[in-house]
Amino acid sequence: MVTAKSTKDNYRTILSDGKHEFISDTPVASGGGDTAQRPGSIFASSLAACMNITTRTLLDAENIAYNDVTVYLDMDRDNPELLTFKRKIVIDADISDEKKNEIIQRVYRCPVCKMMTMPKRFEEME
Repeated sequence: MVTAKSTKDNYRTILSDGKHEFISDTPVASGGGDTAQRPGSIFASSLAACMNITTRTLLDAENIAYNDVTVYLDMDRDNPELLTFKRKIVIDADISDEKKNEIIQRVYRCPVCKMMTMPKRFEEME
C-alpha cells in the first residue's frame, strides 16, 4: 500500500510504501514550493524506471555485458483525449543494433506498461 501525507508546506506531500519515503510537490505557479517532482512526473518516472530495470534484466538474462542503459521518456498532454508517451531507450553495449532493437521491443511490455493498459477500477478502502 502507498500513502500520501500532507505537510505544513503548500502541496508538499510525503509519499511512502511503508519502507521508502520520498516527496512530491507542485510548481510555484500552482501554489507549491517546487521542491520535488510533480505527481505527473512521478507517474512518468515509474514507467521510465520499470523500462530501465526491464532492459537490464533482459540483458542480464542473456549474459550481455553493458556499460549503461538510459531511458528518455516524455509525456505529451496537449490532447485532453490522449496521453502520448515519447520514449527512447539507449543501450550502451557491444551488440548489434538488431539485438538492441529486439530487446527494446520486449521492454515495451514491462510490468508498468502492462498495468497502464489494463482496465482500471477504483474502490473505497475500509
